[in-house]
This record gives sequence, C-alpha cells and structure tokens, in this order.
Amino acid sequence: PSGPDAYGYHAFDNGDVGYEQAPIYDWIEIDPDFGGAGSDLGLTDHNYEQDDTQTIDLPFTFTYYGQDYDKISICSNGWLAMGTTYLVHWRNWAIPCAGAPDAMIAAFWDDLYIYYSSGGVFTWYDEANDRFVIEWSRLRLEQNNTTETFEVVLYDPAVHPSETGDGAILVQYQTVSNSGSARGYATVGIQNQDRSDGVLYTYYNNYTPGSATLTAGRAIRFEPMRLSSVPTAAPENDLPVAVALAQNFPNPFNPQTQINFSLPVDQQVSLQVYDIDGRLVTTLVAGELAAGHHSVTWRGIDSRGARVSSGPYFFRLRTREGVFTRKTMMVK
Repeated sequence: PSGPDAYGYHAFDNGDVGYEQAPIYDWIEIDPDFGGAGSDLGLTDHNYEQDDTQTIDLPFTFTYYGQDYDKISICSNGWLAMGTTYLVHWRNWAIPCAGAPDAMIAAFWDDLYIYYSSGGVFTWYDEANDRFVIEWSRLRLEQNNTTETFEVVLYDPAVHPSETGDGAILVQYQTVSNSGSARGYATVGIQNQDRSDGVLYTYYNNYTPGSATLTAGRAIRFEPMRLSSVPTAAPENDLPVAVALAQNFPNPFNPQTQINFSLPVDQQVSLQVYDIDGRLVTTLVAGELAAGHHSVTWRGIDSRGARVSSGPYFFRLRTREGVFTRKTMMVK
C-alpha cells in the first residue's frame, strides 16, 4: 500500500492482496439511468458554465482525521470535502496542498463537467450495509472530452470501525481515462483539515510508491492503521527455533483481535481466516516474511470490507513446515 501519512492513513488498492484492508472491486450502481436508486444532486456544472459544489447532510456521523462530521460538500470536479465549503476548485495539484479545500477526498480531481443529456452526480444511503455512496456518472473531462465514471463510498465508523475510529473510504473506478494536457492529469488522494498532511495516490500521471495505475476496475481504500497491523520481524538474536501460532488475544473478541506467530527462517507464508463451514473469509498475510516474531490484527472484517457475524472462526497459518490452525470466537 501507499502511505502512510503522519496520521496513519494508507491507500490500499485491490492489488495489495497481502493485507486484509485491500478492497475487492465491486461496483455499486446508483445512477437511475442504469437502475440505481441514487438521487441527483442537480449540480449545474455544464460545459462553459460555472463549476458547482453542494453541501448535504450525512446519514451518520463520519470521523475523518479524528474529527466528526455530519455534512459533506460534493463538487462536480471529482472531489468532496468534509463539512461545508463554497470552493469549486477545478485546477488540481499534488496532495497535500494549500490550493485545495480542507478535509478533502479527491477521487478524480480535474476539470470535469456534466453533459446536458446524460450523467450527473448522485448520492445514495445504503442503510442495509451502513454506507453512503457518491457517484460521478459519465462526467466529461474538459481537456479531451473523455467520459469518467467513479464513486466514493463512506462507511459508518460506528458499524465498520477502523483501528483509530475513523471511517473507511472506498474509491472505485468503472470508466477512467487519466489523459493529460497542458493543465495536467487528475489527482487522487486525501488530505487533512489544515492541508498539512495527506496521502497522495497519483498526480500528473505520476504514482507514489505502492500505488497501482488508475484503470477500469480499480478500487482504493483509504484507512488509517497502526503499525501493529503490519507484520514485523524480531531482532536476529531472538529468532524462534520452530513455527508457532499463538492463540489470538482477546478471545472471544469484538471488534478486533491480535494474532501472533513465529517463523524460524525466511519463507513464503499465508495467514487466512475461515468460517465454520470452511469458507475463506479474508487473507491477512500472503507473501514472504522474514524469520522472527510477527503480529497481525484482524478487525473482524471480511475480504469485501463488511463486518463478519458472530460465531466461530479459524485462523490458518500455512508455512513450509506445515499448516497451523487456531479457533476464535467473534461476539456482539
């Protein structure tokens, strides 16, 4: 993943398969022209007309960089900002930057407009899954008239908690053409309230380390995490003599639990979670790890980013020495 910033936000895309925070692309269609249930914001940013931003109420309190918000401002130019703003910036920059709104989420920040006969910006509260969806559907890029369709999904942090209590942010791209001109390429990333900190994913067709190229079917999840969630090796003088998978703690758990394991030598490993019926729930680790003691946090989230239900689950550690399993219990 790319990041972190000083606060701890990372950008996990759907290529970061070794992390449980990595999203799976699963487009949520809310444009009524395609059978969606979204409401048109009625933004007036048509070709040769003024850029537009509208402020709306959120259906739940969303925590972002440690601050709670009950409103968001949505701009036709591919971004939203927490709280209220009158800004309508179309000229994009690298993040963090002073020339941008406070508390900004840039899904595809560029000079976009709404074609008269189709498309628009829509919102929908998915109450069943405790998430709020904003879709920019079939907007035109001013520089070359390409069509862009993308969305931002805000998850209710009271139901989908992160390690810091901030809400998770999912950005998905159904149609994207990040083509440039003299004005530059789109910006993707997030920044904090005073524009001093943030995670840049791409700007001017340059990608930060860990970021994948924007393309149709790309999903990016912005979420803060503590370093304890990243597998880390012990000093060489404290190397274990055999593979060991400790019982997770706490157990039973809610909302999260820690899994510790040890490796005597560098090797390829996977740590996965299965339900009582033997179905894969999520992959916590997949790849080569150094010899040593490792710690991973599972937040009770499946591979689609949804909270798992109460019940028994199994951690399965696969190593070259064999497969090791522990049972745990999720309670609510």
